[in-house]
Amino acid sequence: MRVRTIACLLIATCLCAACSDDSPSPSGPSPSQTVVETFSGTTQTAPTGTCGPTSGHPFQAGDGTVVVTLQQATPAIALQAQVCYPNAVNELQTCTIPPFVALGIGQPVSATLKSGRNQILVVYPTGCGAPGAAPTGVVSYTVTVSHPS
Repeated sequence: MRVRTIACLLIATCLCAACSDDSPSPSGPSPSQTVVETFSGTTQTAPTGTCGPTSGHPFQAGDGTVVVTLQQATPAIALQAQVCYPNAVNELQTCTIPPFVALGIGQPVSATLKSGRNQILVVYPTGCGAPGAAPTGVVSYTVTVSHPS
């Protein structure tokens, strides 16, 4: 009887040990996922020197690095961009990517997120708003924005 009791206790101990979870549970915030968004649109410098459209492409980003890449432009020209929170006033200090950063086709531009999750990407022709800027006609483009969720 004593041997059976000891055997039962040993088996029960082994089963309990096998079921326990000694691995530490993760603590702290979970790492954010990288999100890639694709935006397409048109832009131009009009004969009057104005640029448009300037409504932009809204997105929400988590803390970290925002990367903008011009995937294509028709005609195939470099463009300019800015990434700011809505209603930004002092763009040079508060925008994630201040105006007017050059975007070459296939060449990423990156910066650390500023001024909150809500951001707007606006794409302009090169020279937009500069004195004597030549009209461009309509330029179609596709850009990707990579950012933490």
